[in-house]
Amino acid sequence: MRANLSLGLKNRPDPTPPDKARASCWRLDVHLLGLIPIYLIALLIAVGSAGVANAEDARSISAGAAALQSGQIGFVLLDPQTNQVLESQASGQSFIPASTVKLLTAWMALKVLGPAYRFETRLTTNGPIVDGTLHGDLCIVGTGDPRLVMDDIRALVANLGSLGIKRVEGRLLVDDGALPLLLRLDPTQPAQSPTNAGVGALSSEFNRVTVGWAQRGKGKGKTVSTWISPEADNLRATVVKPGILPRDAINPMVDSHGGTTFELAADRSTSGALAFPVADPGLQTGALFKTASREAGIQMPEPTRGTLVGGRVLVVHDSPPLSELVTDMLHYSNNQMAELLGLATAQRLAGQPSSLQAAAQVVSEALARDVPVFAGKSAFLANLSGLSARSRLTPLQLASLLEMAARQPEGNAFMAMLAEGGLSGTLRGRLKGPAMAGRVHAKTGTMAYVSALAGYAQTQSGRTLVFAIMCLDAGKRAAYDAAAGDRKPLDGPALRWIENAKAVQDSLVSRWIQAY
Repeated sequence: MRANLSLGLKNRPDPTPPDKARASCWRLDVHLLGLIPIYLIALLIAVGSAGVANAEDARSISAGAAALQSGQIGFVLLDPQTNQVLESQASGQSFIPASTVKLLTAWMALKVLGPAYRFETRLTTNGPIVDGTLHGDLCIVGTGDPRLVMDDIRALVANLGSLGIKRVEGRLLVDDGALPLLLRLDPTQPAQSPTNAGVGALSSEFNRVTVGWAQRGKGKGKTVSTWISPEADNLRATVVKPGILPRDAINPMVDSHGGTTFELAADRSTSGALAFPVADPGLQTGALFKTASREAGIQMPEPTRGTLVGGRVLVVHDSPPLSELVTDMLHYSNNQMAELLGLATAQRLAGQPSSLQAAAQVVSEALARDVPVFAGKSAFLANLSGLSARSRLTPLQLASLLEMAARQPEGNAFMAMLAEGGLSGTLRGRLKGPAMAGRVHAKTGTMAYVSALAGYAQTQSGRTLVFAIMCLDAGKRAAYDAAAGDRKPLDGPALRWIENAKAVQDSLVSRWIQAY
């Protein structure tokens, strides 16, 4: 039986030298960029470039960059029709790309797997069904669906019930061996950050769980209620006595079976919620399946990891087509979706990769056959989501990828998958207004003291140009990575730096749209 569901995405989480052969119509030639204050660079960009839109635009660029106070900026603007570099600054210098890496992942997944590709999640068994009892094992087999959510799991259970199954006599097996099981995307990033949740061939709900609380009353009559989403039999939240944990703290206690008890400090704010990564993606999916089975009146044993050889297929769930998955991944910059798409792409190219870095190397080397600027040591990717301060790309590499894509028959479809300035995804609140909204399709990249923007700009004269802008304060980023603490939230200075970097990017793109 095949369960075909088209569900909306639930709980969305939200150094190569420049190519000498390119003709350059305009170039701000500033060498030794790291020795020049970024506000001076921005001032030159704003008032020294041909085609500055207006004085307000110039002030916005210089003021935004001056507020950065330190760091580097590199950019390149290309015309894919003429193969010309229209403007550039340090375009061959390496930067931390952050989530702009997802552009590479998306293009290669579409090329290698195809836009119509779907991931399957199967239920298989080795026993007969007699009088409502499955006399054998039931196995949940994953192939890497990056958008499996609780509604899909309930649909699998419902189809199982439609076969007359009320009880499973044997084992409930979780088979996630089709891809590597990785409990964290990057070991150097905060372990309890929901964006650093792991991945495996059987992943669900983006391998995150949200713990919420609400405080009622005051003094001795104060109580704290809790909730968890999605609910699962292996997850629970408890409130501990005052003094045991710091105020507002949540302490996840993982058991040997992948379940988690979240201890919440009794002394906390009125209400709120925090997302956490699950302990084990495959076992957690099994626990969600068991919970959905219990809700449907089907008795199910505890899930264990294992493989069922020679079993027959009972139910199949198909993911949405890859084109839809890629669009969601790009719009919402979901790390788990990106890594699963990247692992599946690398597996198709060269067999099962041993790690995220190995997968990134396979995919990057394949891309280099179409975009030679990716060859060599200047392009280094620690993974395929961008969640790593170790990755390095240049503005020219990102722009060259987008330029190549624009010349392909699939170029317009790919551009439409990107977030749209002022209208959708991570660009909904940027590049907006009557003169700008809808003119930019791009991917953002954001980490502490790292900000990038790369994509396509449709100018007022009707041209479609390719751009990549990358900002980095390497010193402050290194200090952030060395800081103690698990979640390491972005503090005020880091947030201000990021916002000012975005202001510089938006002002550059705005000027380009008006000037060309």
